[in-house]
Amino acid sequence: MTATLDKSWNYYQRAHLHAGAIGSVVIGLCLALAHVDGRRGLRRIVSLLLGFGALGYSSFWVLAARRAPGLASTGAAKESLAWLATPSAGALAVGLVLSLGLLVASLDGDES
Repeated sequence: MTATLDKSWNYYQRAHLHAGAIGSVVIGLCLALAHVDGRRGLRRIVSLLLGFGALGYSSFWVLAARRAPGLASTGAAKESLAWLATPSAGALAVGLVLSLGLLVASLDGDES
């Protein structure tokens, strides 16, 4: 049980680090997307994907840390929250690719 509690504490730390790092990058990307001309609807969708992914993925680690002692296993806690981790990570990946695509496309438009 002590090992599970120790690893659970590490999950809280991981949640904090993920929230800070991913959150900072997502805020920066959303601010950069605000300066892209046109494609307003697509920019909103990308921002929503990034926001959901950032919030969901860091929340996954907090929830896993809270569930682990009750399940007596950190692995079981992570498996029980796969429904949150997988879509969150996917939303982050899709949002990142789309935002980089929008930013590169806006750079090409500035040359004319």
